[in-house]
Amino acid sequence: MKAILSLLILLTLIGCAAPPKVMISARGRQVRCGSFGFGVIGTTVAVGSYLECVNQQKALGFVDLEDFERTEAPKVEQRMGVSPSKVGRPLWETGYVWTYQLSGIRSGTSRQEVIGKELAKGLTAYVVKFGENKLLLSEDLQTIQVQEKDKITATHTPPLQSYAWPLEVGKTWQSKGEMETQTGKINTSTNFEVKGYGVVRVPAGEFEAFYLLSTSDFGARVSEAWYSPKVRRHVKLVNYMNEGWIIAELTGFSLAPEGHTPPSAPAQLPSPSAQASAPTPSVPASPTQPLAKASPPTAPVPPTGPWLGVPLGSPDQQTLERVGLRPGRGAVVLPFARNPDLPPIDLDPGDVIVAIDGIDLEGPGHVAALLASKSAGSTVLVKAFRGQYQRQIEQPMVILRGRP
Repeated sequence: MKAILSLLILLTLIGCAAPPKVMISARGRQVRCGSFGFGVIGTTVAVGSYLECVNQQKALGFVDLEDFERTEAPKVEQRMGVSPSKVGRPLWETGYVWTYQLSGIRSGTSRQEVIGKELAKGLTAYVVKFGENKLLLSEDLQTIQVQEKDKITATHTPPLQSYAWPLEVGKTWQSKGEMETQTGKINTSTNFEVKGYGVVRVPAGEFEAFYLLSTSDFGARVSEAWYSPKVRRHVKLVNYMNEGWIIAELTGFSLAPEGHTPPSAPAQLPSPSAQASAPTPSVPASPTQPLAKASPPTAPVPPTGPWLGVPLGSPDQQTLERVGLRPGRGAVVLPFARNPDLPPIDLDPGDVIVAIDGIDLEGPGHVAALLASKSAGSTVLVKAFRGQYQRQIEQPMVILRGRP
């Protein structure tokens, strides 16, 4: 009895807070009811204020978020043969396009296209253009910056981590940082969870997708996303704004790289008889002869045995010095055109490969030896330097098998 009395006295002295309650309207607008008070009078006022807030919001059509969640339809459809698995980050290329239909507090369509890459806050970023605006995403699809009519309207430091690769059901993470806008800086904290995997239907069709939910620290919804490995992006996205939600649903997409005309029939790997060796650098014409017009590099096709999907050469002295390698070490990726009929390759011309599966590379010829025991479709860890920024990357690479 004395312990209970002591606890009551302590609560009266330090104050009492009514538990915060998040409420939501039929259009996705959210409000939060909560209060705090000190002492007997303060506590009584706090509880009364809290109950008044809840009753007012109920009168306006808001319901408890927990009750709302219990009445929602399933986020994904479970089907026989559709089971979740780990999925790594996608590789994007210039020319990828996704088109979305918008509803909620905003309507219309949104065409989003990858128009290239640029450096943003020391990171290589995909530039996604939509209308007169641009979205800069890291290679892990984390939001770095938002631009509206060439003016920076938001910058996230560190980038907002909307995905944590590989995705798998049950995975959780928190993204904390600072968002700088035109009016100042805001501390941000968002909690993410991969809550399910299954089939979702949107105007573009049916897709297998991971369902991700992000919430604030006090439980309000920030966004819902349905990420499809096939589309390499979300097929549905619900953003919760102050006024309500904005829903984006996929109506069409194209993963054909820039300058490539998609085939009318399903893409097939080239037959062994049609495969050619990797391209070699062109040799300049003699001074007495006019220079021939250079033809564009051809897309790489598998040589004999396992390979990394790109032509390789020996780094020159300047490149060796830039990445800190001794002569005879490493391999540089030569110019090549991406083959749309092969899986995406996360290497660019000029990248310098320094190790495979933790083993230092002793020249281009060493690659074949390191891959000799690997089977088609397996993965290895490639460590490389990219571009002039000497940014070290580690990415799993798919091994393809060419001619026996």
